Amino acid sequence: MLMLVVATLIGLLAGVINRSAFGESTAANPAILEVVTIDGNNRSTSSGTGWFLEANGVAVTSSTTVNRAVSAGDRLLTIIGNEFYAADLVCSTRVVDTQGTVTPRADIAEIKLRPSDFPFQRLSGTTGTYTAHTGPLPAFQTLSMAQGSIDVGQPVMMVNSGTSLGSQVQVPGVVNSLGTAFDGTRLFGIRFSGDAPNSGASGAPVLNNSGQVAGVFAWEDPKTHLGYAQTVDVLKRCSGP
Repeated sequence: MLMLVVATLIGLLAGVINRSAFGESTAANPAILEVVTIDGNNRSTSSGTGWFLEANGVAVTSSTTVNRAVSAGDRLLTIIGNEFYAADLVCSTRVVDTQGTVTPRADIAEIKLRPSDFPFQRLSGTTGTYTAHTGPLPAFQTLSMAQGSIDVGQPVMMVNSGTSLGSQVQVPGVVNSLGTAFDGTRLFGIRFSGDAPNSGASGAPVLNNSGQVAGVFAWEDPKTHLGYAQTVDVLKRCSGP
């Protein structure tokens, strides 16, 4: 269990993220961020990975990651480097239907970072302490989109949020299949050569050998332990919240 300790001007608040602790790296890619949903009691309710599409703070993640912001009104908190920011939802596809069933389909969301207005100034985890960013936004480093098709046998690297707050994990793999979801979203399967993705991998970029985004990680099959990512053209399917 990971305990998040939020240091405020008036006391300490605690939140819990349920993740394991293996294979982490604190050498973070500045174009990749952690996305956390925060409830009205300032407790973390879910987490995932995002990456910058635009230098002005527009980032891509999964609709699974931001679902609590859509369904329960939770707020979005993001961590980059040694700072944390607030974020607003720009668009999101629907993954969970009205009956609460999750089905393979477009799983994509965009968020826009802004200065923190959370009622706490510091956020502490096992890898360090993070400070609220309250001034103007910097120009964020972005990832570029891959050109061309995805091929079976192509090596890829997923970079996702680690099991400790603010850390990242690199998970190498090979594309082993191509397919489509029932709504037409193009997918590719990944056989990972390292450890299976952790629970913070949703929305992570899947990079090619040139460091370009070839896909957006969606889910792992618990039976086969194969991962599935959406090709980058899934961004066209994102619509208003």
